[in-house]
Amino acid sequence: MSMAPGVQVPPHPFQIHASAFAERLTLICGNAHLASTGRQVVENSTYVFTGFAPVRVDLFSDWTADPYGSRSWQWNTAAFNFLPAVIAYHAANGSPAAIDFALQTVDSWRKAAATVLGDYEFARHDHASAIRAENTMLLLAYLHSRGLAQDRWEGLAALVDEIASLLEEESFYSRHTNHGIEQSRVLALAADMFPACEASNRRWKLAEQRLTDELGFAFTDEGVNVENSPAYHLYVCGIFLRIIDELPREELVALRAAVDAVMPKAMEFITHMIRPDGMLPIIGDTAARSAGNRFRRYFGCPQYQWLEYATSGRVRGQPPAKSIAAFPEAGYLVVRDRWKPPRAPGREFHLILKCGCRSRYHRHDDDFNIVLVCGEDWLIDGGAYSYDENDVVRRYLRSKWAHNVPVVDEGERWLPVPRKLHNAQLKVRQDGQRTIAVAISAAYDGYSASRRLTVQPRKRCFSVQDRIEPVVVGAKRMFRSLWHVPAERDIYRRGQDILVRSRKGPQAMSIRSVGVGFDEVGLLRPGLPGHANGVVSWQANKLKPAKIVAFSILAGALDSRLEFNLFEIPDPLEDGWEPL
Repeated sequence: MSMAPGVQVPPHPFQIHASAFAERLTLICGNAHLASTGRQVVENSTYVFTGFAPVRVDLFSDWTADPYGSRSWQWNTAAFNFLPAVIAYHAANGSPAAIDFALQTVDSWRKAAATVLGDYEFARHDHASAIRAENTMLLLAYLHSRGLAQDRWEGLAALVDEIASLLEEESFYSRHTNHGIEQSRVLALAADMFPACEASNRRWKLAEQRLTDELGFAFTDEGVNVENSPAYHLYVCGIFLRIIDELPREELVALRAAVDAVMPKAMEFITHMIRPDGMLPIIGDTAARSAGNRFRRYFGCPQYQWLEYATSGRVRGQPPAKSIAAFPEAGYLVVRDRWKPPRAPGREFHLILKCGCRSRYHRHDDDFNIVLVCGEDWLIDGGAYSYDENDVVRRYLRSKWAHNVPVVDEGERWLPVPRKLHNAQLKVRQDGQRTIAVAISAAYDGYSASRRLTVQPRKRCFSVQDRIEPVVVGAKRMFRSLWHVPAERDIYRRGQDILVRSRKGPQAMSIRSVGVGFDEVGLLRPGLPGHANGVVSWQANKLKPAKIVAFSILAGALDSRLEFNLFEIPDPLEDGWEPL
């Protein structure tokens, strides 16, 4: 544990083992931006969390404060996620006010939890409680490293012990979720930090048992995280990497070996998922952000070098051996036309098909969804937006209506996504230069549903055949094939065909109907309150408009065949296209 120059930590009868936090504290204490954020918290009670503008709030008077009407913001405060910034502020200038604020945080929360919080969601939230314990341990480790506020150490430890006891309870444990992994990790941290605590041995054993089980559930045999989102794949990988990096090697031998077996496959998956611009695709609860490479411990394996190539702008590492990757157990197909060398001209074709449901958490109703980027975004997902399931925009973005899938329009469009598992299958084969995928989903209640995708990446074209048939034959229904594109694309129609054209140049994507004719082809306004068209959330809590192309037919069943081609067209009007 690093200490300020000249600081001598006097002996203390309370045993604290804080080495698990040493590296983290070094990074925190050297972070000038974090220190600036901490100054706002301490001096002005102004809180800054990712995805939210700074806001001044007196939390000590009301821990249920909700200035943005957002569960995510409340989760951050209940988890004490501002304490690292307060620590950084103290490390930067030694302000006693910072330590006073940190300790007042703990006192205020404990008093409120015992009196006024009552049924407040985050008072005993499975994930927030675990992270609150971790941030309290981080504060204690910092105080211990500098010999500060020794009279408060045992009180902080008591809060951690209280939460650790809660984490041990089977009824509080969120098994087979990223929350459950975090609960187990924090339980192990508590066992490590207080070796003299009589509960520590029991907690070590329980934490390893749970973590080994969580690891087995969290990843398919292909090394893909099951929580339906590239961002959560990286997040869960990061949790397990932190566990084996921070905690004693001798305590988690079997878990370490299991993690080392999974991570190379996990790196291969995320390598292929990364867009040509180095960003994560907004699939499921993923925001558009750089993927980064946090797998340094695996530097010597080829999968690390592939990931380094994808995340470094192709200036480090080595390109993967293949440009087409299928992960059928998890429900993903990723197709590239090539891995473009550095500074090579041309646009890289990158298509992802998703059809899988292995976990109830963070799931969107997105079986059959396709996203496509080739120089620019052509087919886009809706994104996550927020975690407030009562928000109509959130319900819309999780529904089929915000994805590139067929829908049955039967009135209510944005019911909450059912938190149940359903059958989803994906089979992939190669036929010369063509990649053929057949996806089947039981997510259409009362219907059998399938999508057949045929991709020719070198020709930058693909075809999609959708079949939806009612289990019980009856009246005709309105079927719609939905395709979402950025609002800054111009849309044209010619007969039953659609042209989507860039405003930056002649690049375009055509969608040609080659099956049974539709009743209507054009732009669809979904009727989302407060929005003229569809929306996309590239970043948390932020929305941008999107356009929805719909191929609609009133029929007893849907059997649609669409062909997509990327090409250049100087002037659509000269070729008979009419603007929409």
